[in-house]
Amino acid sequence: MTLLLAFVLACRSVPEPLVAGPMTVKEAKALHAPPGVVVETEKVNPFRHAPPHLISIAFYIAGTTQLQTAVTIDRDGERWWNGLYATGGRLRMATLREEDRWVLVTVPALDALDRRLAFATHAAPDVDGAPGEWAPLPTDREVVAAYVAALGEADRSSRRGDLIREAVAVFPEAGTATLAWLSESGTDADFADVLTYRNPPIHERILKRFPEIPKLHPGLQGVLEQTAADPPGLLSAAAVLCWEQPQEPSAQRVVEGACGDQDGWIQAVQGVDRCRVEYKLRPWVSSCEPGAVKGLLSVMTHVEDAVSADIQAALTADPEIVALMVRNLDLEREVQMAALVAVLESGEELDPALVRAIRSGGDPALVGLLPVDPDADETPSD
Repeated sequence: MTLLLAFVLACRSVPEPLVAGPMTVKEAKALHAPPGVVVETEKVNPFRHAPPHLISIAFYIAGTTQLQTAVTIDRDGERWWNGLYATGGRLRMATLREEDRWVLVTVPALDALDRRLAFATHAAPDVDGAPGEWAPLPTDREVVAAYVAALGEADRSSRRGDLIREAVAVFPEAGTATLAWLSESGTDADFADVLTYRNPPIHERILKRFPEIPKLHPGLQGVLEQTAADPPGLLSAAAVLCWEQPQEPSAQRVVEGACGDQDGWIQAVQGVDRCRVEYKLRPWVSSCEPGAVKGLLSVMTHVEDAVSADIQAALTADPEIVALMVRNLDLEREVQMAALVAVLESGEELDPALVRAIRSGGDPALVGLLPVDPDADETPSD
């Protein structure tokens, strides 16, 4: 169902065709050459329009009820093309007759790949001029090649991570190919970016295909051999934690990197937070020197002996630290509530993310301690 939903997301560009067929209503109309080729168009509501290829169901799931353009093309008296086009005239889905079979042509919204490709995803035997039972096709080789090529051209690990996760989530063969690229050509940062992004369905698919994937990249095996100032080493340690590999050395590595203000520590801690495995860091938090980082790790790991001064330092630290604090702050804990109140009463300038969190929380006592918003509407006096 995830694949089907992706196919009907809105996109603005004309699809790149990997099949023979008109990508726009204009292209379809240009084929009209009776009596050999007959093109007919009709405005339809996809919720009510129910051709055999189930286009209406796809649009119903996506909540699309705007009028679309249905296009049929007959060649020598036999149906060759059933297409559904968006309001702007661009192809959304179609069925195409190829000799003794039909194929379902889809145009997924590939955000990470940043391309619109129209290609066949399912095939069905031709039964008296209509599709029979549909069966999935292997992912088009050009789609797989597009993901691998994009990985080679990407200039940052977060972009490569997005590509790999999208491929794994949507296209089995492309997912396998991108994971193979990761194991052969990816950096520690690439590997960690993929593995510290908590998405259970994607992780499940990765583990199912590659149960030993944490061992595929030498960066994970050599985490503790890398220099203390090596940022990818910290990210690899975070990835080890997320994948529940031997934890103690990696957890200690992340904490020491954070407390030592080593380059890349915030990305490693963000990765651990994304995976919701921050509790694994708890045994080593006490080794940190007092300050913002110790306050952050104390809040994230729920240590019992957290110090208010450390938490206050974290609440007034750099925006990246404050953002993690906002995600993890538990005001049911007395020391955290006291630290927040102390910060509010201090009159220090607050990070906007913290202000928004307090306002959205709606606690009158905390909201009342916020500085007056000069842009807020004043209550008119009598």
